[in-house]
Amino acid sequence: MPLDVSQSINKIKKNDLVELKCISRPHKMVTEVFAAVAILLGQKTDWDSCKKTLLANPTALLTCLQDYDKDNVQVDSINKLQPYVSNPDFNPEHAAKISAAVAGLCAWVLAIHAYH
Repeated sequence: MPLDVSQSINKIKKNDLVELKCISRPHKMVTEVFAAVAILLGQKTDWDSCKKTLLANPTALLTCLQDYDKDNVQVDSINKLQPYVSNPDFNPEHAAKISAAVAGLCAWVLAIHAYH
């Protein structure tokens, strides 16, 4: 994984993720990035499920992303990412306007997709 992506993940603050969990109607970018993360982690992709699983323990989520086995990603998961990564707005720069945490997660998803 490129160093700048690891640095993006390292810059995600636990409190930023906690704040996202409290949002009942998040920006579309937030839901799309979390759906893409959920696909790679084998979780349900709707916002309520993401809040209950991915955001239930922000520290565990960050550890999971750091330790993610990028060499053993299911081809089906990579294919499911296509609608997200093909969207020109699905990029860290756009996501950073919404949340630094979402920008880091977006960069991570794009790096995993690019690796494959």
